[in-house]
Amino acid sequence: MEDPKIVIGWIALLILLLLAITSNDKSVNTLGPRWKKLHRWVYFSTVLIFLHWALFGFFLNDMLMWFVPITILQVWRLGLRRR
Repeated sequence: MEDPKIVIGWIALLILLLLAITSNDKSVNTLGPRWKKLHRWVYFSTVLIFLHWALFGFFLNDMLMWFVPITILQVWRLGLRRR
């Protein structure tokens, strides 16, 4: 069996590739409301990326550089959404 941290990374990459492929106006019109449901998978891929990174080694500088800004932006976005 493959190393779990590698498999987790590949799954996250495949999710992000699917989202990138469907990030255009034609896909939005074709998929309709399903487009938004599909693009919510970005949250799951973020968790997988964090897990992948944590399994390879927990480096504080990397966390501060990548996950703190993502977390701040998500909290800010959710705060704007509730208004």
